[in-house]
Amino acid sequence: MAADPDALTGTYYLGHFEGLLAQVQGRYGDLFTAGEQQLLAGFAALPEDGRALYVRFLGRSGQCFREDKLRYPELDLGLALTSLAGAGFIKEATPSHQHLALLTKADLARFFALNERLARPDLLAAAQALPMPPLLFRLWQSEHEGFFRRCLLLYFGNAYQDLSEFVTTTLAHVRYETYSLDPKIRFYRDRAHLERHYHLSELAKTLDKSEDHELLSLGAQWPEGKDLRWQRLTLALARRLERMGESAQALGWYQRLTLPPARERAVRLLANTEGDHAAWLALQPLLAQPQDASEQDFIEGFGQRLARKLGQPWPLAPLGSIAERTLALPQGQDSVEQKALGYFEAGMHSENQLLTGLFGLLFWDIIFAPVPGAFFHPFQRGPADLFGPDFVARRQEAIAARLAEVAQGWLPRAQATLAAKKGLANYLVHWPFWTQAHLALASHIPGEQLAAWFGFLLKDLRHHRSGFPDLLVLDGGQYKLVEVKGPGDRLQPGQKRWLRALSRLSCPAEVLHLKRH
Repeated sequence: MAADPDALTGTYYLGHFEGLLAQVQGRYGDLFTAGEQQLLAGFAALPEDGRALYVRFLGRSGQCFREDKLRYPELDLGLALTSLAGAGFIKEATPSHQHLALLTKADLARFFALNERLARPDLLAAAQALPMPPLLFRLWQSEHEGFFRRCLLLYFGNAYQDLSEFVTTTLAHVRYETYSLDPKIRFYRDRAHLERHYHLSELAKTLDKSEDHELLSLGAQWPEGKDLRWQRLTLALARRLERMGESAQALGWYQRLTLPPARERAVRLLANTEGDHAAWLALQPLLAQPQDASEQDFIEGFGQRLARKLGQPWPLAPLGSIAERTLALPQGQDSVEQKALGYFEAGMHSENQLLTGLFGLLFWDIIFAPVPGAFFHPFQRGPADLFGPDFVARRQEAIAARLAEVAQGWLPRAQATLAAKKGLANYLVHWPFWTQAHLALASHIPGEQLAAWFGFLLKDLRHHRSGFPDLLVLDGGQYKLVEVKGPGDRLQPGQKRWLRALSRLSCPAEVLHLKRH
């Protein structure tokens, strides 16, 4: 649907923020101190212009702002600034060298009597060596941002979403499923849980802003942890250390992590720094128990090459065969997938949309079930753990029952979900693909085989949602999955993974190579 530029008028952003605060208070009010409750009451008591300007400040980078650069025609800025300062939400800042980033080139040249022709970095360096002169405008510093950023974290559950999510939803007219946000199934258990995540989110910002030469000192102050958020952040630190050539430091961090691809990176790093034998030893835990599909792909590629190089016997059984055949590449401008369809009585170019879409339609209610910690706010396309390691375990009984139902017959549930939910945002369902014609073609898939697909998909939803064959076709009245490869094209790891799995599951699938005459 087209964006509506008139959907956002006046102080719309204030309404969004106050709605956010109301929901946070309803779900997490018991985590706030008495002082924080008073702060919320003080914010609510401000005049509308003051509240709106403070929300504008929260949406900007940094905590210090030039009064002469404020451009919000919908607000009475004098009233807003006076009310905020009077209530302690902002304070006037004394100009110092830490505020130089707020000055333009012209400002730097004017206030410090420097040559404006100099590059900005040179102007900043020269200004740092001079006394700070008085400025011709006031600087304002916002206060209490730490508390309100905690409110954003409580609402969104992450540090990368912000109030712009409301704007995107409003302009794009995105519609979301209605799911439970009951405080009884909230994510943050207590204040310590919140503080842990808040400090990690602030550390992530520090890491993003840090120059390479600052990483070693940052790593020396790194907090301890084992949880998923800590592992993701620590992995980002290790990757940067590796890229800047700090191999020993990077390896030390990788060896403390279990989150892929940490073990893979450790093996590769050892191969480069200590040799193949050290890498082979480090590979053994991955061979014994790969944690996800990415590690399995690494084993099949790098691991097998390393074994051959060292003369080591390969300890793993073959993963399954892949059926292949070759036909002539038809003339024309169509894609190879469209050309391949001409060899069959009927079919569609579906790729991953077939697999993930059917799963989304048939497991819709389970995906959006009220599982503790799964939903933070009304703008989610799925639960927070959808692609995480615990998605299946936390819904095991419901998933097992649904797989059994799918095996017995799946079309009525898919049709009902399509009718009831069409257009609602879901990570797994691409609505333009799901026409009645496509659903009719998909109806040729037997329930037992579809359930088997889903069983493999659910072993690693993050990685197995890609690599599915290109085409669903009818061949002799029976369905078949076809991966199409044109001249010079090769199977990718994810495609091999699915084709081997389909072979093991006795599902009809093949690779069709189209070669020029």
